[in-house]
Amino acid sequence: MAFLELDRIGKRFGSTRVLEDVTAGVVEGETLVLLGPSGSGKTTLLRIIAGFETPENGSVRVGDEDVTNLAPAKRNFGMVFQHYALFPHQTVAENVAFGLAAQGVDRAKIATRVEELLDLVELGELGARAIHEISGGQQQRVALARALAPGPRLLLLDEPLSNLDPTLRERTRRQLRELLGRVGMTAVWVTHEQQEAFDVGDRIALLDGGHLQQLGTAEDLYQRPATPFVADFVGQASWLPGVGEADGSVSVAAGVRWRATAADELGEGPVEVLLRPEDCRLKEPGEGRLPARVTARRFAGFATYVELVTDDGRTLTVAAEDGAPEVGARTGVEPIPGRPSPRSFAAAMTEPRRCSGADAGSPSRSPHS
Repeated sequence: MAFLELDRIGKRFGSTRVLEDVTAGVVEGETLVLLGPSGSGKTTLLRIIAGFETPENGSVRVGDEDVTNLAPAKRNFGMVFQHYALFPHQTVAENVAFGLAAQGVDRAKIATRVEELLDLVELGELGARAIHEISGGQQQRVALARALAPGPRLLLLDEPLSNLDPTLRERTRRQLRELLGRVGMTAVWVTHEQQEAFDVGDRIALLDGGHLQQLGTAEDLYQRPATPFVADFVGQASWLPGVGEADGSVSVAAGVRWRATAADELGEGPVEVLLRPEDCRLKEPGEGRLPARVTARRFAGFATYVELVTDDGRTLTVAAEDGAPEVGARTGVEPIPGRPSPRSFAAAMTEPRRCSGADAGSPSRSPHS
């Protein structure tokens, strides 16, 4: 049973609908990441959970309590803001103690709690420091300690790492993920960064245009995207036009047929084939291989990303682990047998397209409706 339940949440600002019947649940001890592009509604949804906004329809429940119309101060939630909101005139320890002091907690208990929390976030020796004397990553951990001090039942984090440089951001998000797991805290984390969502989220709710596109693990979203938007937003995606054949294969070019996932549901007729860079490999042009020309290469350490243009003008990206051909070279593209690429789904679009993953031997999957 979900600890936090969002039931058909809707919100409008003026004539703009920013959330449309969003339903999701968060189990106790889980970190749910709200992911999406700017304007997707993720921050508004977080503010509704926190009580800073009231939904036009729907409800927010925590445990057995309906908190939809409860004031923020009465929800017993912790909040870590994008800009930390630390008090520059106070020390690290005083910042952590702030919420406890406001509640009238005994000074001795405050001192003990602050010491415990600073040890938890590995800042035990910095309690007397001024805020400007510690790094951005340390300030972020002070903000987390302050949010945890009153013992909240739910922690909300609004783009908590956006002010850090890339190297510090990566290190800090792993530290925070470890801390949340160590204390068993239930959390909702907002970000627009896919890698951040993958690193910290037990599950991810991907929003676009106020609609919940998909809710699941990182693996679910990447390997089993529910809509073309999910496929394009999460990771790199290349699309090929194809024709579903009676035998369950897909023709992706004249004389080139690939076995498709979800062959039973695919049927015959035009389809779109979704390919991840690691789904295919490059070989000499030949039977069963899609002919293409290399237009660019990008070295990424473990692989070289090769940009290709097929003979009919479609662009593809393939991750070549070794022996990547040079720019201008002719090559052939073929699916890698056994790679998980279940890509078949039906999605509501202006011009509906059926989509199929194609490889040489991955399991089938029923379409979403």
